[in-house]
Amino acid sequence: MNGAFAGFDHVLIGARDLAAARQRFERLGFATTPLGRHRGWGTGNHCIVFERDYIELMGILDRSKFVNRIDRFVDQGEGLMGLAWAAANGPAAVEDLRGKGIEATRSDEIVRPIDDPAGERNPRFRSIDWPDERSPKLWSFIIEHLTPELERAPGWLDHPNGAVCLTALTLVVEDPNALTGPYSRLVTGAAVSSGDGAVSIVSGGQRLSFVAPGALGRFHAGLAPEGQGVPPFQAVLSVRVSALDRARDALNAGQIGFGDLGDVLRVPPDLACGVWLEFRAAQ
Repeated sequence: MNGAFAGFDHVLIGARDLAAARQRFERLGFATTPLGRHRGWGTGNHCIVFERDYIELMGILDRSKFVNRIDRFVDQGEGLMGLAWAAANGPAAVEDLRGKGIEATRSDEIVRPIDDPAGERNPRFRSIDWPDERSPKLWSFIIEHLTPELERAPGWLDHPNGAVCLTALTLVVEDPNALTGPYSRLVTGAAVSSGDGAVSIVSGGQRLSFVAPGALGRFHAGLAPEGQGVPPFQAVLSVRVSALDRARDALNAGQIGFGDLGDVLRVPPDLACGVWLEFRAAQ
């Protein structure tokens, strides 16, 4: 069996007001799913789904219930909260991680009913988790979708801005070189490189990079860290679009202020729930 990681499954963006976050991303030109609720938990989400990955806008619906650490995050602010990895084979990934001395656990089934007007929709999944110190500076885990056919529906992938997939995630940290060892051990099958104030992990054709503040501009031209952001990092999420003109039209229609670098469109964090959002054309 193949326990290799297979790129990003989805990124998690923590939102203080989930309904407002949904409206914000729809103004950015994304289609969003109806409200999903984690059964037995106090959390909910709206997702922005693509063919192979997605963005999860996650918030708290009921603080009296289990909220899976989200309260600790949104009480500080909004922004990139975590990364869920895909894996070729979930059980094999658990065995592989344990074989490397990483304390991996596989959760019970989790159900996420979606308020779909078209009919009942109850996708199920499991998570594969490890202690936070195994993926320093970023809460991450593997997700196993048990009913992937229930997580996408006609219209949910039709984004007015032409978005088709996630391509990269960049996080600003103080000492990226210290992360080379932990991520080399954790992310099976990835290409890990380090140097010049940055560490990059490439898996499934997608790139996760940890960069020192002074190195951010090498990955994202003209961009410099602003303040501290939500601890412990600021983040840049890159999204591939079918055509930049389509993305421009959608942002203008939403009356979104954005930077136009010619080959990249950049939306500031205050308009994208605490993350820098970049639109890049398909190569």
